[in-house]
Amino acid sequence: LQKLITLSVKFDHHLGMYLMPAYIDCGLKYDHRLVESYTTQIGSIQSFLRLLEKVDGVTRELVTKECVVKLRNVLQQVHKNVVRPLYREVGLMKKKPKMENLDIFQENWNERMAELQKVCDFEYQILDVKGFMIN
Repeated sequence: LQKLITLSVKFDHHLGMYLMPAYIDCGLKYDHRLVESYTTQIGSIQSFLRLLEKVDGVTRELVTKECVVKLRNVLQQVHKNVVRPLYREVGLMKKKPKMENLDIFQENWNERMAELQKVCDFEYQILDVKGFMIN
């Protein structure tokens, strides 16, 4: 549970710290409202997970798994609506922009996705997040 809380905090921080500068470096319009809605959802999941620290037993396990699914779904939407469009636009540019923030974002994003994949491997089900990695 603590690993999941830490991971959600890292994703929240990561989106705020690296994604906006990457967009700006590339000269692209950053939709702060869209990203803010995703970080709000991640923040809600974090709060809920912190409440779970005080709960024991089967309820805690079931709700934790539900939070993992919700976190995965939010990150899937972030990847689809914010990350992939950024990389698509950069790929179409003839002159490549300053890539420092984009490289940092990619490195941290992929590390978090690898950590999330470990959390998503349940006994009876595996939720694949490898498709959200950036190549």
